[in-house]
Amino acid sequence: MSRPPRITGHLRTVLVALPLLVFAVVGLLAPVIAPADPSANDLAASLLPPSAEHLLGTDQLGRDQLSRLLHGARSR
Repeated sequence: MSRPPRITGHLRTVLVALPLLVFAVVGLLAPVIAPADPSANDLAASLLPPSAEHLLGTDQLGRDQLSRLLHGARSR
């Protein structure tokens, strides 16, 4: 009898599964790793460019873009 192929033996499977796994972990850990509240408005900080405080900058309402991106990986 032949044994079924191991999942790690298939490079394509690993290359597809790894980003999906990373995406799922980021979604689960978003409340812990997000640097700011994704829905907190700060109009004084609107449209700031990327900096040490806001790694991806802010949007029109002053919300941290990185936090919003991380929380966007979550499902409701």
